[in-house]
Amino acid sequence: MQNRQKERPKVLWLSHFAPYPPKGGAEQRSYNMLAELGRGTDLTFVGLAHSSRVKAYYTDFDTGVVAIEAAFREFCTDVRLVKHGHLNRKMNRIFTAFKSLLLFRPYDYVYLQSALFQKQIDTVLAENQFDVIHVDSIGLWQFLNSKDLSAKLILNHHNIESAMLARRAENADAPLSFYLKWQAHQLASIEREACKRAALNIVCSELDASRLRELHSVDNVEVVPNGVDLAYFTRSQPYAPLSKHLLFVGGLDWYPNRDAATFIATKLWPLLKKAMPDITCSIVGRGTITALDELAASDPNFKAPGFADDIRPVFESATIFVCPIRDGGGTKLKVLDAMAMGVPLVAHPVACEGINVEDGQTVRFAESAEDFCSAIVQLLEQPEVLSRMSSDERELIEKNFSYESIGAEIRRMYQ
Repeated sequence: MQNRQKERPKVLWLSHFAPYPPKGGAEQRSYNMLAELGRGTDLTFVGLAHSSRVKAYYTDFDTGVVAIEAAFREFCTDVRLVKHGHLNRKMNRIFTAFKSLLLFRPYDYVYLQSALFQKQIDTVLAENQFDVIHVDSIGLWQFLNSKDLSAKLILNHHNIESAMLARRAENADAPLSFYLKWQAHQLASIEREACKRAALNIVCSELDASRLRELHSVDNVEVVPNGVDLAYFTRSQPYAPLSKHLLFVGGLDWYPNRDAATFIATKLWPLLKKAMPDITCSIVGRGTITALDELAASDPNFKAPGFADDIRPVFESATIFVCPIRDGGGTKLKVLDAMAMGVPLVAHPVACEGINVEDGQTVRFAESAEDFCSAIVQLLEQPEVLSRMSSDERELIEKNFSYESIGAEIRRMYQ
């Protein structure tokens, strides 16, 4: 095995989803990590292909699977997708929440349960001798925790899930807060076992590394920051603050995005309209929220157009990117993408966790609706400040978040 490791290590990547096309935050991170890792390893991918996610991008499930497998074979030697989920996303969430209570198991564990996935993992392990097994989410630990494996286990944390649930519980009302606290406790015990068994834990930021070390008393933690495809996220024309157009981007089926979008529509927008009647705003992302739809129907200056296949023109149309995300973990890729596109940022501090931004330089921080309104109005009255922020943001991303440099670090860790 030593000779093989010196050449191309054999890596098994287990995924809770099929990250293609890479149009969302988690999809971008996993896809680019896979592509970079595949440049130096013999890489096998086994993942759950969620029916609703695949059908959202392709005419039908089978067509989508063929396209995803073809894309992954550019850097994987073996690709195996297992169909998962027959209900729509809302029904899946409700069904899983009740089932997790009945089984006394964490939501993610129940959501990802699959006998077919377990069988595929067992088959690929019997057919190969892997040096490393990458587990892309704590919810997948259930498929390996009872196995005696010679391969080194690497556990990836898109977020510190138990900490994220605990913070969400603090912001929720009863009885949801009690349910989330229970979920956080259940998941923390699984994280603790998995983190200590893993040869390496990978996180998105130094902040998440500190959280993981503090929560579970582990030191086998390394940071692989979220990155940006700088060749893709590049402006077609220089930034110019010629309008008063605000933008928020994010899939509305993820609760931090739903919370942020609802905050903009119900708390922030009335204040902005009073301060600047000619201001405009777009909230772009897959999914719907009643408050957004009602506002868009009654106010021509407020748009909620849904999913955009190419987000770059959307970013280029914006004067300010507004990001009142106050929940969730990891590093917000939407923030990195906006900064790469040079769109000045007004954000809640939580939205910028893990990114070395400086308040007043590359971002304006705000928490309350009044704070957001004040910061936005001040910036729109200072075009020279907006232009400087645009330039500083792009420079920060180029120096710290290029996938080319991140890829080299990923391959070093796995070697």
